[in-house]
Amino acid sequence: MRYAKKIKLVNKLGIHLKAAATFVMTAEKFKSEIKVKYNNIEADGKSIISILSLGAPYNSEIEIITNGSDAKEAIVKLEKLIKNKFGEKE
Repeated sequence: MRYAKKIKLVNKLGIHLKAAATFVMTAEKFKSEIKVKYNNIEADGKSIISILSLGAPYNSEIEIITNGSDAKEAIVKLEKLIKNKFGEKE
């Protein structure tokens, strides 16, 4: 099954090394393919370098696309992670 969701980055630093690492560690728990899009550029959601290359800043909107047997669970978990500012204290 395929799912897609647009989400606003609410953490002050946007996508940076720690946020990307936290995202990837969460994404790797799922069998589904996970992609992240920003400014029409698509990144592998299971690659820190790929996600960092997006350079998505604070308050920008990214799209998460999941495809596979646990795609719905993956997108729900990743959306929650982003809305919780990747677990960062600001």
